[in-house]
Amino acid sequence: MNGPRQEEVRKEAPQTPASEPQEAGVGVPLLSRGRLPSCRVGSLPRPPRFWRLVGPGIIMVATSLGSGEIYFWPGITMQHGFTLLWPALIALSLQYVLNTEFARYTIATGETIITGFARLWAPLAWVFLACSTLPWLWPGWSTGGATALSWVLGGQVDVIAAASLVLIGIALTGTRVVYKTVERIEMILTVFVIVSVALVAVLVVKAPTLGAFAEGLGTFPTAIPEGLDIATLLAALAFCGAGGSVNLATSHWIRDKGFGMAKLVPKVTSPLTGEKVAVASEGYFFKADEENLSRWKSWWKLARREQLLSFWLTGAFGLILLMLISHALLYGQDLEIGMGMLQAEGAILGQNLAAGLQTLFYLMVAAIFFTSEIGVLDHVARVSADIIKTNSPIIRNSSSRYLSESALYFFVLWLMIFFAIGVIFVADMTDTPTLLRIAGSLSGIVMFLYSALAILLMRRLASQVAASDERFRSDNPFQLPLWRLLGLMVATLFYGGFSFLLIANIARTLTG
Repeated sequence: MNGPRQEEVRKEAPQTPASEPQEAGVGVPLLSRGRLPSCRVGSLPRPPRFWRLVGPGIIMVATSLGSGEIYFWPGITMQHGFTLLWPALIALSLQYVLNTEFARYTIATGETIITGFARLWAPLAWVFLACSTLPWLWPGWSTGGATALSWVLGGQVDVIAAASLVLIGIALTGTRVVYKTVERIEMILTVFVIVSVALVAVLVVKAPTLGAFAEGLGTFPTAIPEGLDIATLLAALAFCGAGGSVNLATSHWIRDKGFGMAKLVPKVTSPLTGEKVAVASEGYFFKADEENLSRWKSWWKLARREQLLSFWLTGAFGLILLMLISHALLYGQDLEIGMGMLQAEGAILGQNLAAGLQTLFYLMVAAIFFTSEIGVLDHVARVSADIIKTNSPIIRNSSSRYLSESALYFFVLWLMIFFAIGVIFVADMTDTPTLLRIAGSLSGIVMFLYSALAILLMRRLASQVAASDERFRSDNPFQLPLWRLLGLMVATLFYGGFSFLLIANIARTLTG
């Protein structure tokens, strides 16, 4: 690494609120690389009450519900019972560790974690651009939601899927601060889903299912169940929580929520509102004085609590209930993991309980897929816009509002929408299982990559920050406790191992 460069605060930097005056000068450089400025100094903002910070974890859970929780894990439970319950809970817990580590970086710097990875090696930004777009180009969530909605309202799946994509694009384009709209929609839909799932579970889960669940809790699998292909398992593990670049988007969502130093960074806003900020969102840190260190501890505690309650607990609650419902209704039946499985669950509810419950279940399934569709479109546009604005020299230095991060967000958003519609109509790809397996398998490989990079980034930053000021040696914002370091190492081995099995399986298939 080259030595840090000292530069003055750039003129286009956003103004800090009057209650938190920004200091002139340069703070602790963050793994400075030649073409990026050293970070600027700013006082760490005062943390608000906890409930004002709730939201990013809910968006992540909402995004994940439409694949792992509603689709893969209930399907695995239908076929194999609760034999893989512990791997599911481990995957969810590993994602909690990853999410909070990405949040740690953004709270301390105002930057996204991908900018941090690019400080290790600049080309990594473009690697993550590919990793954040390619797995999500396939509109499995929109076709899944459209299929479930057609069970209730009738109509053509491809038309409903395309209409949902356009409506989401209009909703996000017509709002001022995009994050607030995404958060509100996802919270409303998530509450509806959780209440519906809980109601169905209370009505259908009986003692035999609870006994099987308890047995699953008491045993740990030593082998992959016979008949379960690696691609499906890797997709299930990747989507058990958030998955792939959705975890990376933790940085972007807490940035726009205003966590820590991210409060000093511009938010993604609609170009229709006249937004003019074109600065790349990077480069703040705080001095190691008593007040800043105290605020850092408070922010870090709040971020962990937000992810624990709104991501881990909510995700585990929804995951377990959907597995219980699947076991109670379908265990032992000869069905494939697919939309037919979900349709069969609803049909059994209608036959054995009430027609209204069948309708509720189908609407819940549609809502789950559509929450994921919103999260997928939003996070891909966020991550892509951030990478392009921060790492492309021409676009980075442009002051044009049409090349701002916000403008790039909407360009990518509508590009994704039009591509997805093309896949649905031109390529005639509406097979939800295939589309979700593609996304899930690629996402698992991405998770292996950033789990390993997170270890390297945090350890290097902890060393550099400690060397810059002796007060950071005892209160180092980047210092990993032993259990967190072990968690990241397990995540690397966990996703890396399954990714290796997937690649080896594909290679065997291709070579005959």
